[in-house]
Amino acid sequence: MLNELNHDGTDIVFTRIFSPVSEKYDVIVNESDYFVALVPKNNPLSRFEKIQVQDLRNESFLVLEGTISGTNPIIPILKKPNVQPRIMYEGQRIDLILEMLNEGMGVSVVMDKSFDLTNYPNIAVIPIIPKKSSQLAFIKRKGDMVPVVNLFWEFARNRT
Repeated sequence: MLNELNHDGTDIVFTRIFSPVSEKYDVIVNESDYFVALVPKNNPLSRFEKIQVQDLRNESFLVLEGTISGTNPIIPILKKPNVQPRIMYEGQRIDLILEMLNEGMGVSVVMDKSFDLTNYPNIAVIPIIPKKSSQLAFIKRKGDMVPVVNLFWEFARNRT
């Protein structure tokens, strides 16, 4: 998404960042988040308080489209020779992944604040260690003087 700021027509992006952003941008961090594993409660892993990604090595993964990208810091860990994720499903809708997990299929690695388990009682949430965090942030080019951009920026800054 940061590349979009280099093109005319994009003034602000709201995105997830895993590392510091170049100083040529202004950033307002909205909130922090971290990776967790979602596993069916009938999976032996559901009894763990915390797990390492390597503990998932024999599992079939249900992932959101774009999760297996080079910018995701959990991917290098997943792609270690002893882990190699088996992708069973890749899609755009978290609710479909939650439904499959609830029915006892696969595992998923997602950000902790990206789902709601209200209607999915058969899913356990397990923090992954070491903790890999991200931040949800508004980002804009420094010095952008478009009045409506500045108005929104001040509004966003006062809400965080």
